[in-house]
Amino acid sequence: MALVEFTHRFKTLGGQGRVRLVLPEQGAPGAAPVVLLLHGASDDGSGWLRFTAAERYAAEKNVVLVAPDARNSYYADMACGPQFFRFVTGELPAECARLFGLSRKREQNYVFGLSMGGYGALKCALTFPGQYAGCAAFSAAVRPETLVGSAEWPLDAAAGQAIFGPGLARGRIPPESDLFALAEAAAAPLPRLYLACGEQDPLYPVNRELAGFLAQKNIPHTFCAGPGAHEWAYWDGQLKHAMDVFFG
Repeated sequence: MALVEFTHRFKTLGGQGRVRLVLPEQGAPGAAPVVLLLHGASDDGSGWLRFTAAERYAAEKNVVLVAPDARNSYYADMACGPQFFRFVTGELPAECARLFGLSRKREQNYVFGLSMGGYGALKCALTFPGQYAGCAAFSAAVRPETLVGSAEWPLDAAAGQAIFGPGLARGRIPPESDLFALAEAAAAPLPRLYLACGEQDPLYPVNRELAGFLAQKNIPHTFCAGPGAHEWAYWDGQLKHAMDVFFG
């Protein structure tokens, strides 16, 4: 596989953004499936390549990986700041298609993420179901409004309000950021949904809650529960499993 790291000016970010791509060594990039990999809080897109075997898994499946940096944004169009959701769902795929020839066809595009990125992946898939064939969310931060002030929230309250608006101080986020509201309103057909969370993960209860809500609404999905904590060893194994699920 070929590893490409590029810095580019994105209008939605109001400046430079950094992105890493893993491209097949053979064949046209536009013929391969594209997996958008969203990182967790206090991390950047390099984490996927440093702490998992993502490049090897991509080589086995002949898949393109796109791993952008999104800071601690929760992939939101921030109330005060860059428009990260429009970046990952619009400007980034458009620029990857223009610069590298990647496909924008629904059947070739997938979005995966862990923790904050798992939340972001689900937000992408539920907001724009026509853009993605599949979504995998590992240890997703399903209810970010409940994390303020907790050990899992790496930001102070002011930073959280810059992301989600002043309602966060009252434990509320906008409907466009609420995964339960998005699932309720999502139009079929939805992407294939794969959720996974380890039972020793502090985020396991909210992931189980979301899986139950999807089942109640008759929204097809897979929920994989079992031993595991909020750590890279778990996410590496789940990334491999999700690659097998989606790409055979």
